[in-house]
Amino acid sequence: MAEQQSPLIAVCTHVFNTVDFDIYFNHMYCVAHWGREFDLVFVGKSGLTAAAARNRIIERAVEKECTHALFLDGDHYIPVETLPYLFAIMKDTEGAVVSGVVCKRGEQFQQVCWRVDEVKSEKQYYQMP
Repeated sequence: MAEQQSPLIAVCTHVFNTVDFDIYFNHMYCVAHWGREFDLVFVGKSGLTAAAARNRIIERAVEKECTHALFLDGDHYIPVETLPYLFAIMKDTEGAVVSGVVCKRGEQFQQVCWRVDEVKSEKQYYQMP
């Protein structure tokens, strides 16, 4: 029986210019804790449009043979429980993607989600107060 390898997780961040110190400190605090339980690789890109940066980040994660990718926006605080919580969910589901709630800082922290109508194959945008 083959021994199961630990997942190699790409911690992915894109920023346009600079990262606020409080956000940077929050992310480093989380990563310091996650590194005790998970194998991590940092992958980042700055200065590109969001879509181009995300594509390049995924290319780098694949080059490094990462099994998972966690995207952290350069302007979002996250709880330290985020990564362990997402892995716990993944163990109980068959989904290829696990996501949390996104709050847009520029729009009074409104929660945002997208849904794809499987019948019509249309992307619909929802913003919840």
